[in-house]
This record gives sequence, C-alpha cells and structure tokens, in this order.
Amino acid sequence: MENNLEKIIEGKSTDKIDSQIRALFHEIANKIFQTTLKLEIFQHKTENKDDLEIINDSLNRTNNFKKFLNEKHDQYRQINQENKKDYVSNSIYLLKEIAQVFSFAPNYLRNNPSLGEKYQKLSERINNFVGNFSNGKEEISLNNLLSNVKNKYNDININVELIPSNKEVLFYGDLEESIIVLNELITNSIKHNATKLDMKIFNNPSNCEVILKDNGKGISTEKLKEINSNLNNFSNLQETNVSGNSGFGLNYIKNIIEKEFNGLYSIDSKGTGQGTIQRIYIPKN
Repeated sequence: MENNLEKIIEGKSTDKIDSQIRALFHEIANKIFQTTLKLEIFQHKTENKDDLEIINDSLNRTNNFKKFLNEKHDQYRQINQENKKDYVSNSIYLLKEIAQVFSFAPNYLRNNPSLGEKYQKLSERINNFVGNFSNGKEEISLNNLLSNVKNKYNDININVELIPSNKEVLFYGDLEESIIVLNELITNSIKHNATKLDMKIFNNPSNCEVILKDNGKGISTEKLKEINSNLNNFSNLQETNVSGNSGFGLNYIKNIIEKEFNGLYSIDSKGTGQGTIQRIYIPKN
C-alpha cells in the first residue's frame, strides 16, 4: 500500500483527487435521490396494504442510506489535505466504508430485489473506483477527453460516434498518457494525408472498444507486415511510426495501452489508398 500511495500522490495535487471523490459523492447522492423519488411515487399510487408496507420499509432504508452518506460526506470534508499521504489513505478508508454498507443493501431490501440490485451495483462501482484509485489510476471520461482533444485539430474532420449514445464512457488510467495516445493516433492519420477520421466507441459493460478509421493514403501489404512485426516484438523498442517520420511511434503507443491500461492495440489497412484502421480495447476494471 505504501508504494501505491506514493504513486497516487506523485505529480498530482490534492485538488485533482478531491474533485474526483466529490464527483463520486455526487453520483451516489443522485442515485439515492432517484430511488427515493421512485419509491415515493409508488407509495402514492399503491393501495395494497402489504405492498405499501414493503415500500415504506424500502423508503426508510433508503433514507437511512442518505443519512449515512451525508455523515460520511461531512467526515470527508474534515479530512486534512495538507498531508497528502494521510489524505489519500483516509479517503480510501472512508470510501471503503461506504461501499461495505451499500453491499448489505440486497439483504436489507430483499423484498425489493430491483432496488437491492441497484445498491449492489453502486457498491461495486465504489469498490471499482477505490481499487483503481489505490493502484494509482484515475477515473477518466472518454467523452470529455475526446471533446478537449478533437477541438485542437483544424486540418482534419473528426467524427465521433458513441454506442450507446446516451452514456458516459469511463475507464481508469493516467490522464496525461491518455492524451498522448489520442494525440499520437490523430497525428498519425494527419501524417497519412487523412482529411477525415471516424471514431466509433463501443461502451460495453466490461470494456471500451475504440475503432479509428481514416481516409488517408493507407499502408501497403509489405509495409503493414513490417509494422505489425515490430509491434509484436516487445524487445524492439525502436520508434515505429506509420509515416516513417519522427514521433512517439506506434511501439510506444502500444506499450502505453497494454502496460498502463491493460488494453490491446492493432492497426490494419486494405492497402495503399484505402486508409487506415486502428483499434483499441480497454477493460473498465
């Protein structure tokens, strides 16, 4: 745990960590509010006495969760941020407490399986955040990342399609390295004379899959074999740039995706003049 805490603290301000934890508190509070609202609607519409008793019990449990969360939020606000190490370790401990309480919800709310399941998922969500946070990784919104990066490029038309379109894509890793990867992938398309880059992002339950397809000059069969040979040779750390120009290189990008995000990277082309397709797979946990 000692080394993990040092990794979290190194190069990061407590303000950045604080904003992520406060956002998590807000997310939990919002879900509790939504649940309370639904139960109050059911309470108003239900005439059956037995059903009403179950709803009232579920509503009482939900209100208790709300009080508990408010208490923990007050405790969090009192944590001293001046000592980064103590701040991080105390924050992790507090979040683990919240996750543990919500994990008991299915037992307390066994008469309302749907509600119990929501809190079980909430507990898993918190534990997932804490687990990655403890390993020095931060929560990253791919939606915000893409929005910030794509606006920097005026010489290429970048189209982004999210599937499904109404959900935020979250994953864990290093934000700075995420920006490096995304910038390098876009730059490689530009160097290939691409004027259009289509991104399809599949927000799957356990992973995120990104497909980047450009209309650039493409890659010949022989050149593609050479590139993939270098990418598959982990001992060969020389720069492998599609265009042959200097830069971070695809080897470096592939190493970041695999080592920092536990993901996969591949590149393909149907030939010269056929554009390039790059695929990235990143697990969410």
